[in-house]
Amino acid sequence: MKQGHMEFEISQKLELHYFFTDNSHSMDATVRNECEKELLALFRECSIILGVDFKIESEAFCEGGLKEIWKFLGSTQVATALVILTIILSRYPPSDSAKEIAEQQLLELQIEEAKLNIKKIRFQLKDLEKESPDTTEKIEEIAKAVAKSAKVIVRRSNFYEKIIKYDKVKSLSYTQLNIQNEAIAEEHRVQRNNFHRFIIHSRALKPEISDDAEIEIIAPVLREGNYKWKGVYNDEPISFSMTDSRFRYQVLSKEISFQNGANILCVLETHRKLDEVGNIVITGYSVSTVIRKYDEKQVIETLQGKEYKQTKKFRDSQRDLFS
Repeated sequence: MKQGHMEFEISQKLELHYFFTDNSHSMDATVRNECEKELLALFRECSIILGVDFKIESEAFCEGGLKEIWKFLGSTQVATALVILTIILSRYPPSDSAKEIAEQQLLELQIEEAKLNIKKIRFQLKDLEKESPDTTEKIEEIAKAVAKSAKVIVRRSNFYEKIIKYDKVKSLSYTQLNIQNEAIAEEHRVQRNNFHRFIIHSRALKPEISDDAEIEIIAPVLREGNYKWKGVYNDEPISFSMTDSRFRYQVLSKEISFQNGANILCVLETHRKLDEVGNIVITGYSVSTVIRKYDEKQVIETLQGKEYKQTKKFRDSQRDLFS
């Protein structure tokens, strides 16, 4: 959150209330600090997406289970930003399927074309200052878009993953407060049996597929076993699994041989996942179909490559027909 020389005009608060299974008013300090770290990172990411600068101050704990209060200081948009944060933290995702959550992919705000979504979100947020009659509906729409950010999804998941391991917490609530610590909006309660709905159990994303990848082969695998091939792709050295069983058999049976300068044109799958902070990272490569192998002396078209191209051509023609 940028601070610079901006003057903070508006002050509003967000209360996180931990409800315990006993009558105590304390919690493990390590758990609290880890949870706070994830929430502050989530607040920061939402601030970046919304284009709203604010400063956060932490107030002393209050009893009643245990209440943690953050004071947000910033422009007039802080109040709306807090409504959005409350929705993101308390509204259940559309599905508790980790696979579906991950494949909402490319988590719109994480890919290049999604920059347009960020601009749209910021425009909508500024438009709310005109006090349109459908303000609530617009805030819901903005919150839904922000909640698709990979970093927001992962940070929220991290928070609930840490708190679900702490058996003492039976529920959480989020409430907006004014400067006098008076509730100015309805409390949003999340029961323990619903914590898991916010947790991503698998961060694997759908593989990125290139059906015309050219790889210069540095080290083919010439023996049985789960070994990686080595090559150069887009001027970068990579290790990859050869999952084209027909081509692998042809290499092992010496129907196809390799020499310096050998290349393959292939279908390359780039495997990716979200890391612990929501960045997309590459976890490996695999070649599912070799279309051709070539070098200075010869070009070998594979049968499976011809089949793949025919299938792709048919699929593309069907898509054009229906579109």
